[in-house]
Amino acid sequence: MDTERSATERFVELARQYRDWVLFGTDCGPEAARQALTLVSQLYVAALNLSQLRLEDSPESQPPPLPNWQTIYPKMIARLPFKVYGDVFNPLPVPAEPSIEADLADDLADIFADVVGGLQWFEAGHISEALWEWTHQFVYHWGDHATAAIRALHAWLAEKHPHMLSQPISPGSSSPDTAEETPDP
Repeated sequence: MDTERSATERFVELARQYRDWVLFGTDCGPEAARQALTLVSQLYVAALNLSQLRLEDSPESQPPPLPNWQTIYPKMIARLPFKVYGDVFNPLPVPAEPSIEADLADDLADIFADVVGGLQWFEAGHISEALWEWTHQFVYHWGDHATAAIRALHAWLAEKHPHMLSQPISPGSSSPDTAEETPDP
């Protein structure tokens, strides 16, 4: 039970960091790309450790409404260094399916909706509903957006700012240590 509780506490901590970064972050360009990569990667790993629940009954109440997707999406576009990237919808077929054009801001906004939606359940005291929301949406929705965003962000940073991928993350922070930033190649 302590392992489940600590996994949930870790996920809640990361969900709050992601929410605050999306709503109040001011970083742009490569710094926003690195921060998105860090937070989404950490959320993904933390979600793998959450307990899966089945809800038998509908919740008695609804959490407060999320910030409108139409508000979050433009904020992400304004802060990110790129918008679209190539992806395959299903990577399992061989030969691969034709590539599609994916949207990084859409990925991050959809992750926000699913993760923060569960966080609102959690903060309203509905722990089971929060866990169900997080794990169900992870398997069927935001997990796909997260893995695609991670791949795109990593590829962009590796090509444009490889030094940012080897910077340590400061203790107690999700931000890379920028004290020793090197110039772009």
